[in-house]
Amino acid sequence: MFDNGNFDTDKFGEFFPHMENILHFGTYYNDVENGVIKWSPGFFKILGLDPNEVNSTAENFHQYVHPDDLELVKRANRESVEFQRPYHIEFNIIDASGIRKRVFAENYMKFDDAGKLLSYNGLLKDITEKYDYQQKLEAQIKELDRSNHNLQE
Repeated sequence: MFDNGNFDTDKFGEFFPHMENILHFGTYYNDVENGVIKWSPGFFKILGLDPNEVNSTAENFHQYVHPDDLELVKRANRESVEFQRPYHIEFNIIDASGIRKRVFAENYMKFDDAGKLLSYNGLLKDITEKYDYQQKLEAQIKELDRSNHNLQE
């Protein structure tokens, strides 16, 4: 039988939480018209939260954004809506256990013909391991540069 390449979305839906876990990401959906925000299981996991104990709200999310990065996150949201363009940002969060994590966030928006925001969804990816490794490499490079400079003198 010919396979047209379409996949069964029901099967994909079953696998989605596993994908989130394997790839360290979570998603969110904000239905602006109806005031409904939904977080995926992976989103809750990144924040270190139990989905049965916390509501999916912007305010609840903002309390986990590191204070030094909160204005960056809020500004990215405002400008995204104002200029009708997605954002791509990195920032720190402090999860429910007090652990600092570096995350990457990206959103996609849907507007009506008049330019009114209807909804947006996005992705939150835990990039802590990559970020920490990169910071360590940069520190080693600075140390090597300093050492080389001292040797040259």
